[in-house]
Amino acid sequence: MHRDLRFFIFLVSNGVLIGLNGVVNSGLSGLAVYLYWGGALVVYSGLYLNVFQGLLCMALTGYFFDALLPVTSGQSLVLFAVGYGLLAAFRNVFQKCNFFQAACLAVVLNALLGIAQIFLLGQPHWHACGYWTRTVGDLIFSTLTIFPVALWFFELQSWFLKKASQ
Repeated sequence: MHRDLRFFIFLVSNGVLIGLNGVVNSGLSGLAVYLYWGGALVVYSGLYLNVFQGLLCMALTGYFFDALLPVTSGQSLVLFAVGYGLLAAFRNVFQKCNFFQAACLAVVLNALLGIAQIFLLGQPHWHACGYWTRTVGDLIFSTLTIFPVALWFFELQSWFLKKASQ
């Protein structure tokens, strides 16, 4: 009997990336830069998990992600679930994508999720010029760094999937 371990593989690897993102952001705190890599957490789950497993994975991933942030619990859950829904709706188009194409999806999804997070978190600060300078700068740095991180992350997930299928 062959067991489908994709849910656990994606959940554990998402936890690894969340931890890595926290460590990198902690190291960059002296530079006042915050990197958001949420788009990479959604792509493989959106492409390879069924709706129940995918939404459960995004819910748990969202709660793990929110644990590092001073936000309302469940905010990332909603954002990741919406991102999952977008990818799941177009799963037939993106199903056979390679690492490069998946990383491009992560960049686009990361930008969309980052913009949504900027608007959700910053409503009391929208009038301040410093808020927009900081958040747009963080979004630009996040977009520049998500591509190589996503390539590594998708290679890691694929390696885990190959090892689990043996």
